[in-house]
Amino acid sequence: MSAEVTTVLLDADGVVQLPVTGWLDRLGALCGVPERRDDFLAEVFVAEKPALTGQAAFRPALSAVLDRWRSPVSVEEAIEVWQLIQPQEQIFEVVADLRSRGCRVSLATNQQAERAAFMADSLGYSSRFDDLYFSCDVGHAKPEAAYFAAVLGHLNQPEGTVLFVDDHPDNVASARTAGMQGAVFDAGAGAREFRALLAAFGLNLA
Repeated sequence: MSAEVTTVLLDADGVVQLPVTGWLDRLGALCGVPERRDDFLAEVFVAEKPALTGQAAFRPALSAVLDRWRSPVSVEEAIEVWQLIQPQEQIFEVVADLRSRGCRVSLATNQQAERAAFMADSLGYSSRFDDLYFSCDVGHAKPEAAYFAAVLGHLNQPEGTVLFVDDHPDNVASARTAGMQGAVFDAGAGAREFRALLAAFGLNLA
């Protein structure tokens, strides 16, 4: 029999929020060499990767990419593309319900510092969750075992009492290996399915 879940960890992108439709096209449009858009995007994401674990600052790395590809926009304008986020309010209603019943609900997500700050402050996530485990602060990124070990160390909860929910199966598998319970969920499934998932782990909100 599984332990009683007292803490729920939720991924951000794909679980509690979705990108605004067309955001990747908006990002590709920053390239000053339109016929090489895909190469530009690949370089942008390579530049972002060290920032996801706090090993490098994202803003200067992105600025360098924009310069190499003769982008017509400033780095500040480019950063705004990462802020094209749609919080899934029906999921947040469930989050609020969980917290009102004494369950600790925290965010567990891979983010660079600029986007993390926008989510925490501008989107109000600092008050909508009990904890924010941004990879740039943790120093490791999912699905690394070290990420989940660090989060568990901070939570200091008995083994098996933490439920991790993510839309990527490899992240869920790593969380389970670390001693968490885990489930795969996509925000597109809706709040009813989310409540059903939680009920399967003993968190019945009906």
